[in-house]
Amino acid sequence: MNGRLKNWLVGGGVFLLIELALVAAIAALLAHWTWLALTPRAVGASALQPQVTKTTSVKPNLFGASSVAETASGSKLKLVGLVSPRHAVFFLDGKSRSAHIGETIASGYVLQEVHADYVVVSNNGALERVKLERRARR
Repeated sequence: MNGRLKNWLVGGGVFLLIELALVAAIAALLAHWTWLALTPRAVGASALQPQVTKTTSVKPNLFGASSVAETASGSKLKLVGLVSPRHAVFFLDGKSRSAHIGETIASGYVLQEVHADYVVVSNNGALERVKLERRARR
């Protein structure tokens, strides 16, 4: 047995083993590069959301303050839900009312923008911010 191993090593068996290892390494690298080249690029979740076009421009001032007035707490219009980046649900005069951007909510109120926790409505031309109503947890 020892004689066969010595003959194999002396006869170039080591070089054959090294060549096989190099061929396997090159095959693995080519497979990896092919996998990287053919795999589709990942798309972030923010790129999948529809872009919201604003019908009016509300320009922020320095440090994030905006020219949009806050609604008074005695206002009859309450924001109770956000369905999508273009759709909100309001509570008005004891009834629920939903609206898309650009739709009239009530007389004089038109939905202009939808954000994560508030909406901007036009009240007879004046822009107002209506915050989302939060219920206390029990």
